[in-house]
Formats: sequence, structure tokens, C-alpha cells
Amino acid sequence: MASRVKIEGMYIDVFNKRWFPSLILIGLNFLCTQGVQAELSQRPERMLAQDSIQVEPGDGLVVVEPVGVEANIVDGKYELLAYPERRPPWTTSFGISYGNFDPLDYESEFSGEFYEDIFAIDDSSLIEFELTFQRNLSFGSLAIEVALGYYSANASDEYVDATTDNISINLTQLRMGGRFSLDTIFDTPYVVPYASLGAYLMYYEESLNSRSVFGNTSPAIYYSAGAKFQLNWLEPEIAHQAYQQYGMQNTFLFIEARQTLESVTEADPNFSSEVTLSGGLSIEI
Repeated sequence: MASRVKIEGMYIDVFNKRWFPSLILIGLNFLCTQGVQAELSQRPERMLAQDSIQVEPGDGLVVVEPVGVEANIVDGKYELLAYPERRPPWTTSFGISYGNFDPLDYESEFSGEFYEDIFAIDDSSLIEFELTFQRNLSFGSLAIEVALGYYSANASDEYVDATTDNISINLTQLRMGGRFSLDTIFDTPYVVPYASLGAYLMYYEESLNSRSVFGNTSPAIYYSAGAKFQLNWLEPEIAHQAYQQYGMQNTFLFIEARQTLESVTEADPNFSSEVTLSGGLSIEI
């Protein structure tokens, strides 16, 4: 990604791929937690949605459930319902991920050489933004996932030294598919395994000096499997308040393995890959 700022004769890579995704993940988590903490500091008199709040019989007090919180009151005790019971029929998740992507069978439009002969494989990464619309069921959940990813790579120094051809490639991946998640295994979804199947389009632009070739592929198949790990337990009071105030059900870190297959259209460039790994942050509301 080529955004640079010049400060007193020095160039700084504003969107350096090695640290920019980590900065985004940290920033999103920071904004979410800081927003809830600010709410608490401004309204300290407001009762948190604790797992358990005891009211003694005969003390003249009436237990009132916080707005937007699904709870039970049994024997004067306010209890937040377990996740499978309190979640609505539909929820939405959004997230960001960062992972490797190596279309090893891609052939350059300019040189005819394969990807791995031109580009530095250890510097190839895909940044992706994802949105899911989830139908919650008793045995798990079914979801539609939509994602937009960006990838860029430049020819390795060794290749440029040998050929003087500074080839670069920019890819935008749009994918849509179905996902099944086992998110009711536990009353609290500490670990959520999932699997996905869908199709992707690849928009590409390959450049050499002032020349460019660009286009898009026909839909091709991808499949993936992964696991999400809940973070609510790290700050339970903030997580409860986020649910009560903003409807945030869960915050997850996730890891995912994915493979993309080649387009069935013979004229399309080959952007198939071996199994790739990615990780990211996801928030369910």
C-alpha cells in the first residue's frame, strides 16, 4: 500500500502492511471499551447489568430490569440469561482480519512468469473487512457473510535487479457465502467453531512502469473453517454494560483457514491459493 508522508526529509509509510492491521485491531477494541468506560464514568449511579444482584424480601425495594437486557428474577435475584436464551432471532457481526494470501499459480500479464518467481511471498498479505447477518437457532446459527479484501504486492528486489521490471499487482476480493457456527455449545460462547462456503470475485490490476492491465474474474468457489474466542470475560462489567447500552452481545478474536479455487472461466487469471491463515477481531450486536 503506497501512502507515504514526508516529515523533515524522512518518508514514513503510513499504511505499512506489517503494522497497520494490528493498529486497526487495537484501535477498534480501544474505541469500544473506551466508549463504555466513558458512559460509566459519566453515569456512576446507573446499576450495571451484573450476573447476579440480590434483593432481600421485605426491604420495600422493587427490582426493575434494565432496558434492553434479557433477564430472570428468581427469589428476588436478578440473573442475566445465558447467551443462547437471551440473544434475539437475528444478530449482526462486523470484523476485520489480516492474513497471508499467495496466488502461486497466477501468471504475470507482462512477463508470463508465475507469481512466486516475481513477488516476495513473505510480504503478501490480505486485509479484509467482513459483515455477517446471522439467524440464531437452538443448535447453532446460520449466517450470510459478505467481505471485501485488499491485497497488494511488488516485485522482489532480486527480480527487479535481474530484469529491471518493477511489476506490481493490486487485488480487491469481494466474496459472499454461507456460514454455520456452533455457538450454543456452551451457555457462554467462549469458543465458537464455524465453517463457510461461498463464491468470490477478484478485481485485479497489474502494472509495469506506465502500463497497466486490469479486469475481474468470474465467480469462483472458496471454503473456510475457523474458531472464534470470546473476550467478554476479560472485562465482564464493561461487557455487560455494552450489552445493556448498545446491544453488543460478544467480542471475539478469531483464526481462520481458507482456500480459494480457480475460476471456471478459462480466460480468467488464476487466483487460486493453497490453504491460507488469517486472524482478526469480530463484534456481534
